[in-house]
Amino acid sequence: MGQRGEKAPTRTPNTTGRRALITRIPMFSPVPVNWLWPGRFALGKLSLIAGDPGLGKSLLTAAMSAVISKGYKWPLVTTLLQLVM
Repeated sequence: MGQRGEKAPTRTPNTTGRRALITRIPMFSPVPVNWLWPGRFALGKLSLIAGDPGLGKSLLTAAMSAVISKGYKWPLVTTLLQLVM
């Protein structure tokens, strides 16, 4: 296409009947997030706990399970909220 004599790429017709849906960002409005662990883990959202072996991922999930099942307070909540606000 850049040099003379080259053919322009041909477009393949859409035979599946599917079309891309394009939505512009201004059409969306922000939605408040409900937090399981404020500022760290949101309810209903995907959260990943990843890292090298031995860093405490299993310990973290066990501690989270204890906080949820026993109704304990989340650690560092006030400190974290002070940093955010």
